[in-house]
This record gives sequence, structure tokens and C-alpha cells, in this order.
Amino acid sequence: MKKIIYTIILVVVISVSPGVAAQQNASVIAIVPFTNLTKDTDLEWLSEGIVETLTTKLAHVKTIQIVERQRLSAALDEISLGQMGVVDEAKAAKAGQMVGAETVVTGAFQQVGETFRLTARFVKVATGVISNTAMATGSYADLFSLEDKIADDILSSLGVAVSAAEQEKMYRKPTTSVDAYKNYSQGLNYVKQERYDDAKLMFDRALKEDPDFGQARNDLAFVQWARPSANSSLYLKRIDRPFDETYETMLSAVQRAGMEVRNAQKETGTMEVHESSWSLIKSPQDIQIEIKRLETISGVRIFSQPSKVPCLGIRQAYDWGQSKKTIEKLIAAFETELYRH
Repeated sequence: MKKIIYTIILVVVISVSPGVAAQQNASVIAIVPFTNLTKDTDLEWLSEGIVETLTTKLAHVKTIQIVERQRLSAALDEISLGQMGVVDEAKAAKAGQMVGAETVVTGAFQQVGETFRLTARFVKVATGVISNTAMATGSYADLFSLEDKIADDILSSLGVAVSAAEQEKMYRKPTTSVDAYKNYSQGLNYVKQERYDDAKLMFDRALKEDPDFGQARNDLAFVQWARPSANSSLYLKRIDRPFDETYETMLSAVQRAGMEVRNAQKETGTMEVHESSWSLIKSPQDIQIEIKRLETISGVRIFSQPSKVPCLGIRQAYDWGQSKKTIEKLIAAFETELYRH
């Protein structure tokens, strides 16, 4: 009997260890918006568009962990990096420290005549020193190939080996139309600004250019879901995670916030969360959560209403300030769970 027990334990250790080691050895990188060195404002969309493409490509590599764009944006806003033009190494390292990255990728793009150039610098967060650089030159029509080159150079700089399956996914093009890609990137920028009508227009244009552009169709579905409830939600976000992961993360966030899930319906993506604190001047809060299931992303909407007062069976006067504080507490817990490594 003892031999059997020891054998089982040994098998478990051997099975689990490689996965744990792979997770611990993952390279954590952050990619900041690329700087437009060209005076042509019509190219400004590439600042975010290039980041979106590189993030999507590198996310297919299991030994790399990409810092969430929403989390990185918050860090950049805090140190006002977005207003500085070219990002210096010290600021890049500071942003990297804030989000737990080991390497920060900064870059720029420039068009001179028919020549289009992408450049990138890789800053080691621990030292604030540029560890390597990359450059890809071609024409504007070669944009997708130039982005592939920069992605390859990032992997090479990190010393990351890529499997054939990962490589196939990396080089898979979501669209072959630069114009569709431009409209899609502009739509994503409008989503960040919560300008959903403008975002819908851009995604519609992207799909007109390329009806098979799956990412544009996915984000159009998010916008169509978000628009009707934009004014009644205290939290409405596009999440770069699939539905199942987002739903489980929200459940963990509720527990972290010290709240209670009273009614969760995963098939519909809804849950009701209760904060039980109550007094004559503070009503308990019932928080309503909707999580939208999309193909590769998800949407999260949070809103609230006052609970019935115990024993009396009536609702207190709605306390907007208290409701907002309760939801902010849940949001903080959700984003902590969402972005923790």
C-alpha cells in the first residue's frame, strides 16, 4: 500500500512541475503606444494600431505574458507618458515597474515619400537601459509584414523559442486590407473613449472594406451591446479576455471585495451581488452584473439598485453616492484579479 501511495505522489509532482516552471519563467513585457514621427495626422491611428497587432501576435506565445493594455494605459496616464512624444528610457522603466513588466517595448513610425519605417527599442525595467533595438523598412502597403518583423525581433531579443503552432497563429492575418485595419484601430480608440456611436461607424467601415474581418465583427457586437446601457452603467468595459475567464475573475473579485453572490446565471452572463452593510442612513446594495459573451473578448457592465430594508420590505431612498462607492470597491477588486500575474 505504501508503494502505491508513493508512486501516485511522484506522478503528480512530475505532471505539475513543468507547467509551474513554464508559468514562472514567462517573460512579462509591456508595449507602449508607438510615436508618430510623421506630420501626417492621418497616420495617428497607427500609434495604437501597431500595439494592438503586436499584442495580438505575441499573446499566442505561451512563454510570454503581455501586460493588459487597459492596465498599462492607467499607468501611462498616471505618469503622463502619453503627452510626451518619444518615450525616454527612464519613463518607460517607471511604467514597467508599475505594471510588473520585465521589458518595455517603445517605438516609432515614420513615412518619408514612399518609404515607411517602424523602429522599436527594448528597455530593461530593472536597469532602465535599452537592451536591443529593431527596425523594419518598406512601404505603407507592407505594414503587416513590417509588424511581423518587429514581433520577430521582440522574440529574438527575449531569447524566446516559438513552436510551429504558435508561429502559425502569430502570422495569421486578421485582415489583408490596410484600410479595414485602419478603421478597426480607430474604432478601438473610440471604444476607449466610450464614444460608441463613432466606434460603431468605424467597425462598420472596417467590415465594408473586409466582410471577413472577424475582430471587427466581434467588437461591433460589443458596441451594439454597450450602446443602449452606456448612460445607466457605472462600469462598462471591453475586456480582452474570453467570457469564461472574465466570469470566473468576477466571481473571485466578489469574494475579494467581501461581498456575496446571491444569484449567478453563467448561461446568461448575469449575477447579482449583495453588500450587506446597513444602517438608518446607509442602505444595503444589490449590484447587478452583466458579462457579454463574444468570440475572443467579453464585455462587463455593472450597475446598482438599493436593496429592500430587512423586515420592512421597502426600499430606502436611493443613495447614489453609496452605490458608487460600493461599485468602485468591486471594480477595484475585479481589476486587481484581472491584472494580477
